Amino acid sequence: MRRAIVLNDLLLVKRILRNNPALVQNPDFDDKSNTSLHLAAKYGFLEIAVRSLKRHGWDSLRAHYKQQEFLILAGHENSGISRNTENETPLMIACENKQIEIGKLLIVQFPMCIPEQNKAGMDAVSTSTAAASFAIIDSLHS
Repeated sequence: MRRAIVLNDLLLVKRILRNNPALVQNPDFDDKSNTSLHLAAKYGFLEIAVRSLKRHGWDSLRAHYKQQEFLILAGHENSGISRNTENETPLMIACENKQIEIGKLLIVQFPMCIPEQNKAGMDAVSTSTAAASFAIIDSLHS
């Protein structure tokens, strides 16, 4: 699953999750327990992060994200915002890696994770500032 995400292979991710839905979060214990969504956020793979936004009536996102995508609608964050061993959310990972589009998506879809802090006491705003992700900072303030 993780290899399919790193390769940005949406078809393979869909096939894996269709056959093994329990793998949706799939934390990697050798990589700070980063989940599938952390990994998609790190590399900016928006198509893998979300699926069929228009079909599910997410009007606030439809204008920006018209793709037929995956992880969020497969239930990745249904049990709460995922965190790695550093207590970082996928939004923080997107901010650290200057992945603007997926950062904006995570802000709109999961605004409750904006003030959450990692082990270093940094939230999404301070993480964006440290990484000079100014486009994400603008989205965090709107």
